[in-house]
Parts: sequence; C-alpha cells; structure tokens
Amino acid sequence: MRGVERVVYESLKAIAASGKPGLELLEIELLMGAWQDYYLDLRQHGIRLRIVRLPNHVFFRHLFTWMVLPLWSIRFNVLHLFNTIPVTGSLAARCIVTIHDLAEFACPQKYSALQASYRRIVARHLVKIADRVLTVSNFSKQQIAHYLGHTDVRVTSNGIDHILAHKTAGVGNREPIAGERRFDEFRDREQRPYFLYYGVIERTKGLDLALAAFAQLKYLHPEYPVEFKIVGERGNLFDDLAPFLARDDVVYLGFVDDAEIGRLIRRATAVLFVSEYEGFGFPALEALVLEATVIIGRNTVLEEICSPYCLVADPYDEASIVAAMLRSLDGDTPRGLGGAARTLSERYSWSATANALLEEYLERLRA
Repeated sequence: MRGVERVVYESLKAIAASGKPGLELLEIELLMGAWQDYYLDLRQHGIRLRIVRLPNHVFFRHLFTWMVLPLWSIRFNVLHLFNTIPVTGSLAARCIVTIHDLAEFACPQKYSALQASYRRIVARHLVKIADRVLTVSNFSKQQIAHYLGHTDVRVTSNGIDHILAHKTAGVGNREPIAGERRFDEFRDREQRPYFLYYGVIERTKGLDLALAAFAQLKYLHPEYPVEFKIVGERGNLFDDLAPFLARDDVVYLGFVDDAEIGRLIRRATAVLFVSEYEGFGFPALEALVLEATVIIGRNTVLEEICSPYCLVADPYDEASIVAAMLRSLDGDTPRGLGGAARTLSERYSWSATANALLEEYLERLRA
C-alpha cells in the first residue's frame, strides 16, 4: 500500500474497532477500485465495500471522479475524500477533504508541467467545496495556508503503530563495522551490511542523491563492505537510476510485503529517507519505531515529526549525506532509539486518528 492507501485502511479499521459512542450512528462504505484487493480485509471489521469495476488507468479513474462520484454523493450524508482527487462542481454530501501535501506547489518538478498545473487547479477547487479540510502535520497546515490561503484546517496525524506487528522481525541494528574489516567476512550477501531505501521511486524522494552519495562513499572508503538495497514501486525516477542499478553493490528488490519490510528495516545499517518534500513521512517513522538508525533531510516535515532521533543531512548536498552515512557505519548515531520507539508509537497512533475522524463525521451528521 502507498501512503494514502495505508491511511484509508488503518483509519477505517481503527474507527470500526474504537467502540466510541456515536459509532452506532454510522454506516461506513468505502469506494475502491477492483485492483485494490488490500482493502478486502476491511469487510471483517464491518466496513462495507463498493467495488468500482473500471480499468486501473488514469483516464478511467479521473472519469469516475469527474462524472460518477458527484452523482453517487447523493447517497451519502458525509463524503470523505482521503486525497486531493478531482471532482467537478459541488457534492451533494457534506464533504471532508484530507490534503496530505502540496508538492504540486512547493516541488512542481515532481510532476510534468501539465500534471502540476492540473493538481493545483484540483487543490484550489477542493478547499472551496469542502465543509472541512484536514491534513496530517503542522507543516502541511502551514503549506495549505501559504499556497491556498485556507486557514481553517485541522491536523489529524497519521498513525504508525501498524508496523509494531513486525517489531521482532530480523535482528535489530547492526554493530558498527570498523574500516579495517575485510570484505571476505561478508561473502554471504545476507550477512553484508546495507543501507535501505523503501518507498515509491519518484522525484523529490531523494533516492537519486542518496545513491550518488553512496557511490561517493564507496569510492572514498572501498574498505567498507556495505551495499544499498532499494524497495518500492517504480515511479517517475526509476529510469534515471539505471547507472546506479547496474552496480554490483546496489540491489533493487521491487515489491516486498510488510513482514519482509520489517526484517529489512531491522537489519539495515541505516534507513535513508532524505526526501526534499513530504507531508508526513511514513518510512522514517516506521523505521524509528523498529529502532533503526534513520537518515532524514534537513528543513523538511521529517524534522518536525522525527527529531531528535535521526541523523540529519542536507537533502541537496551529496557530501552531507556521505557524512551521515559514515556516522551510521561508525556507530555514531542518536541515542535513545528504544525511547523514541515508545514515544513515537504513542504520539502517532491510529486510535487517535480514528477518534479525530469519528468526531468530524459525527459533527457533519449532526449539522
């Protein structure tokens, strides 16, 4: 699941399990694409599913939201759009919109010029028709005020406790490796130290600069027997990474399930997430909850939600990332990761998200 799909799944599951007063007033129905089979499990939690049987293609998805969703909204008292999807005109139901980030304004290079323009139009329209605008961090709230001029925004942070199911996977952080250790000691690839990136492989996520920093580190310090592993869906950056993916010490694993992600995180020397722009940042928080060393980008939302538990690098400066990688290899990492795991999993829980959303739904119903 990508970030937004994770938010939908975990939020609805937590709402159904909350047992809060007023829950009996709600009948929740999720509109989903036929290809989104990871939502099917929600049925056992009492969530109704309406499967839209259209091809998984951008044209059909947008046609549905333009033409069909406004008509379907007549059937509902409250319609929650969990992302900035395009709709035409107004909606019959009271509408809640969650805006995760505004990369189309802040980092338009993430998209083509046409995509960025289109997404900006959609965002401006949604804040006009929404009864309520929600977002996932104080950083994103400030971005909405800055770019859209909309200040009546409630922060309902995401949870990260879903990753706790995989807390015992793997072997935990590696011991720091001394520079004089021989590569022969790690003939078995499973035993070699590695850096890890996981997430969609797209522009602004920082993977290209992280790989450039890794190549520089290996050039300067060939004595380190370390690899770089990549997990994630192929996005608009993937083709640009061909020179790095051709290296023997860079391994692209494609898709792996949540249990394997947990194992990979726990065994990594460090998880790199030097993203230029995020609205929240699941990978960094999930890795911290699993007590991994994490390298993040400076002056991003990641500092808001992850500090002071991470190594911080300039996401635009290769040398800064190399320095952080060397610190992780030498064991010079932030202390108190165990405390960080407890603090962050309590601060960002899906039950808290569910309580906030349930409050919003009931307020709309009673209006």
